[in-house]
Amino acid sequence: MPSGAFVGRDEDVRQLLDLIGQAALGRGRSAVIEGEPGIGKSRLLELVATECRRLGIRVQHGAAEEMERQLPFAAISSCLGLGRPGAATTRITPEQATETTGPTPDVGSSGGHEFAVTESILDLVEQWCAEGPVALLLDDLQWADSASLLVLHRLGRAIGQLPLLIVVAHRPVPRDEELERLLRSLAARDATTITLGPLTPAAVAGLVERLAGAPPGADLLYLVAGAAGNPMYVTELVAALLREGRIRVTGGVAELDGTARDDRRRRGQVPESLPGVIMRRLDFLSREARDVLQVAAVLGPALKLTELSVMLERPASALLTVVREAVAAGLLTDSGDQLAFRHNMIRDALAENVPPTARTALHLQAGRALAADGAQVERVAQHFLASDSIDAAVLDWLVRSADSLVARAPVFATDLLTRTVSHLAPGDGRGPVLRYQLVRALLWAGRPAETERAARAALAADGNPARISALRWLLARACFQQGHLRDAEAVANEALASGHLTAGEAARFQHFAAQSRFTRGEANVLAEETAAEGILAGGDPDAAGYGLYLLAGVRYMQGRMAESLELIDRAVAAFGTQEAQPEWDLAIHLWRGYILIELDRPADAEKAFETGLREAERLGSIYQTWYPLGKARLQFLGGRWDDALAELRAGLDMLDALGKVRGKHTSLGLHAQAAIIEIHRGAGRAAGPAQPYVPVGAFYDYLVLWSEALAWEAEGRPDRALTILRDFWQQTDGARQQLGMHYLTPDIVRLAVELGQPEVAAEVAGDLAAMVARQPTPTLRGLHSLARGMAEADAGLLLAAAAIFQEVGNPLYQGYARESAAAVLAGQGKTNEAREALAAAVELYDGLDAARDAARAKARLRGAGVRSRRRTNAQRPKSGWAALTDTERRVAALVAEGHSNPDIAARMFISRRTVQSHVSSILTKLSCTSRVELAVVAARHAQDG
Repeated sequence: MPSGAFVGRDEDVRQLLDLIGQAALGRGRSAVIEGEPGIGKSRLLELVATECRRLGIRVQHGAAEEMERQLPFAAISSCLGLGRPGAATTRITPEQATETTGPTPDVGSSGGHEFAVTESILDLVEQWCAEGPVALLLDDLQWADSASLLVLHRLGRAIGQLPLLIVVAHRPVPRDEELERLLRSLAARDATTITLGPLTPAAVAGLVERLAGAPPGADLLYLVAGAAGNPMYVTELVAALLREGRIRVTGGVAELDGTARDDRRRRGQVPESLPGVIMRRLDFLSREARDVLQVAAVLGPALKLTELSVMLERPASALLTVVREAVAAGLLTDSGDQLAFRHNMIRDALAENVPPTARTALHLQAGRALAADGAQVERVAQHFLASDSIDAAVLDWLVRSADSLVARAPVFATDLLTRTVSHLAPGDGRGPVLRYQLVRALLWAGRPAETERAARAALAADGNPARISALRWLLARACFQQGHLRDAEAVANEALASGHLTAGEAARFQHFAAQSRFTRGEANVLAEETAAEGILAGGDPDAAGYGLYLLAGVRYMQGRMAESLELIDRAVAAFGTQEAQPEWDLAIHLWRGYILIELDRPADAEKAFETGLREAERLGSIYQTWYPLGKARLQFLGGRWDDALAELRAGLDMLDALGKVRGKHTSLGLHAQAAIIEIHRGAGRAAGPAQPYVPVGAFYDYLVLWSEALAWEAEGRPDRALTILRDFWQQTDGARQQLGMHYLTPDIVRLAVELGQPEVAAEVAGDLAAMVARQPTPTLRGLHSLARGMAEADAGLLLAAAAIFQEVGNPLYQGYARESAAAVLAGQGKTNEAREALAAAVELYDGLDAARDAARAKARLRGAGVRSRRRTNAQRPKSGWAALTDTERRVAALVAEGHSNPDIAARMFISRRTVQSHVSSILTKLSCTSRVELAVVAARHAQDG
């Protein structure tokens, strides 16, 4: 479409055409179009769609609707075509966008479900992008639901590595914080912003000339000047005048006729309002058409003829005549079985002409009709909410439909149930059921504080034992989500004391109480073991999995990892035989992964983490971010530091999607593990933290303290670093291995020896000996030998430790061992052996890009008169093909073959987010701007070699 077709918008059109051209070449781009209603946003989106189709770009075009702001994924579904007959959606169905799969609302929240659906949508879009460039266009962004905004945010974050064009349009108001966040996110990634202002007088004259067929005269221009440069207003006004025959072309000039000029003068030269102009179109319609259109305008922007037929109790065939008449009048567009108004301003004008009381009555009538017809529950709820009326029909429908409504549209459910409960008459038998459903809706909507209040109120008024147990479960979950772990445990204990639980329910509450204690760091080994054995002694198959899982946790606390693994595998088998699976946040595969790390089975541990992560992403587990942290530990120990950083970035990306409340704790561990790597590489923070971290008994405590200690050492304060690590080691006696404390021992002992405190090193070595006695894995034996060798200045022990770490594949600790051995050998005058050990240590450090460690080792030995003979730096380059890790090269090769991120994830058995993180790193290292360029580079290197 030529840019001249958009009067006064040539520069805006040029910018959009440039973005389209870049997207066609595989470079992801985005644009935001802002302007008041009728200013031309939709026309520009139509231009983008037309040009993209001309270039062979797949177009997904939709619009958000005001009435659907509380319906998850409504806006993005309009783009993706979910719900339209024949829509090609491959991996996601309309049901996935609105229904739960797996967990019930009683054990999760909409946040978890929305995360899972978001991942499916991202997979779908990335699959489309693997087939060719895609344009995703969304109008009326100001009405988009929060889940759709999240999807757009996630796509925007990945746009640099996808052939994806995102163009969104919105009004200046309303503009809430969620929309602001999305706009800031897109702007941070170089989105083009196009702000549409009023047309200039010259552009208005040009538009009128196009509409009227001749240059406008003075009176006509004066009249349309009242449209304030709004192209839609100008268009509607001129079209109305033309339709009424009030414009005449005389002498090549379009001018108002005498009657029109007299009318303008009688009105004091004030132009008619836009709603007035639109309503005048109704004068040309039949009475039936006027009535139907006004009802349709009130009831919503996306009505199907079949729905309107049900609401009005009239055959759809009769309504087709109305549609054709309205299309001819320019009020509707031809859209098959949809009543689609040509512009929202037209619909708004028609709706505003209906009195408020009539609009309310129409919504109530529509809700009742749709409910009787078995329509989707969220459609019914929309109208009942808009009707602001609660009667027996609404109450009865809610009792029947609340289960489905909570899962499909939790915000609708919460609002409608809150209003309903407040209007219940005393003694209404439906009250207990609706109060229970309100509690479920609040929890599912991610509002735990309100859930707690509603649950306590419902418990006080309910006498049904089964429902009381269910309410207590919801209450316990709400307390847990708020971090009120003692309250959560107390609620679980109240349920256990009630005596109204099945064996399976009792086991679930017992496990939940223990989980609260574990999370607080206050679990008592004896008490938890007794509880687990009590569950198992009951012999109930539904309870067995909980008992085994709890007992596995006890053995893990005791450092008896082999027994813990055997028990957790039995728990997996027990849950697998149950018809009803356990709640999704047991995270069995997560703990299997951690146990397998401690048993020196890295390949099995990595598989466990990936298996668990896939399940967690599908179901929206609160433990999702723990999986990349577990994998990062595994990869850090194995020397795959770039891979670890990719996992950590993926985990932080999940936190962004899950929100602050759910991810705030894990983020500390993710950031700390990344900081540890960067400090080793000499790129970490230059100073210790302003406020020291206070341990909270969490699994990530050791990482935060470790990163703080290394930062203080880097700043030249090894004494402070040692104090942090030594004090924490002493405070955690009895829970060291499950908290990861043994990984700190090489640095504790190294710092102690350097600071002349061999007694500290000897104490730690003794503690490690006790851990080895419980579980003599190679890693623990290596740590013990390393600690003893450092404490006793025994080169033989240090070289033995190096051999063990070489066997298990831990290059950092192997480097520590060889560096310390070099220092001991140098002190014994064995210069050649010291030089050889130093060279081996530096080579290991260089392989990790651990520049700080390499510099420390060289400086340490230089003081003893030993220098490395290495004249070249073996560190991997920071850019170019040689800078890629083995994992990144595999990913690059698969990208070159045309695979999408989801396909690569499936082939490599890693998460899509991790693949995305790797691709981002690859593009940076290769200085590529798109996957197309990456593919060219990868193909060239494949040919070379």
